[in-house]
Amino acid sequence: MRYFISLAKTGSVTKAAEIHRISPPAFSKAIKVFEEEVGHPLTLPHGRGILLTDKAKKLVTKLEEIIQQIDALKESTQNNTETDILSIATFEVFSTYFLRFLDEPGLSALKLRLHEALPGEIERLVADRIVDFGITYIPVPYPDIEYLKIVDTEMGVFVKKGAFKGIEQPHIPFVTPIFPIRATPTKARGLDGWPENAYKRRILHEVTLLTSAIELCRQGRVAGYFPLFIAREFNMRSPKDSQLERKPSPYGNRKCTVPVYIVKRNSDIEHQRMKQLARAIRTICK
Repeated sequence: MRYFISLAKTGSVTKAAEIHRISPPAFSKAIKVFEEEVGHPLTLPHGRGILLTDKAKKLVTKLEEIIQQIDALKESTQNNTETDILSIATFEVFSTYFLRFLDEPGLSALKLRLHEALPGEIERLVADRIVDFGITYIPVPYPDIEYLKIVDTEMGVFVKKGAFKGIEQPHIPFVTPIFPIRATPTKARGLDGWPENAYKRRILHEVTLLTSAIELCRQGRVAGYFPLFIAREFNMRSPKDSQLERKPSPYGNRKCTVPVYIVKRNSDIEHQRMKQLARAIRTICK
């Protein structure tokens, strides 16, 4: 199955064989055996490469799901107990500037297995038991998933110190995440949590990584919308001339907060590991 997925992705026996570090003839033989097991041809010769049959194209997606389930089963049967591994799914807001949560007593000695994923994918990873928990402030409804609110974290508009003086927020250029978030019950449509339906902003740059967004802010090119703890953590690591300062937001003087959740399966009880993680989240986000 793994060989066939690689063949489908590369379109080349030679390239797929290189990925799996076997000879092309041995790889071709394995594919023929797989086609016999499936019961019908899956590939057609096409110049120096191959074409997938229509049945094969439908099969690839199913095979990827099966491989994922097999890998998850292997992980669950490894000789690892709850006392030595913590597996979490979250996005970059928490995976980059949040990792000192491992300082929490009871968590510091753990092996961390961190999956970086978008909202919606976080919930799927939890539901499929690939990870123990998720951390998010953009919940996306998913079957058999429960959200435990841990803390409200404050959000804000941040720029390089001294940048955009005298310029009102609607005229300040922003950096935003490229990926839109769909199917969320909140007003947020982007990964940074900005309520697009309520407040408009002038978007100059779009990036995939939070670290890229913060770098553009540090250079004084744009403003970014982040949790307060992100700016605080960044400033702790940066010289004074590169630090971020908060600008007035469209909310005026009123604080804008979003709830931070632990994502868990409905069937899981709130055991000690979850309580330790919740304490760490409160400590960093308050």
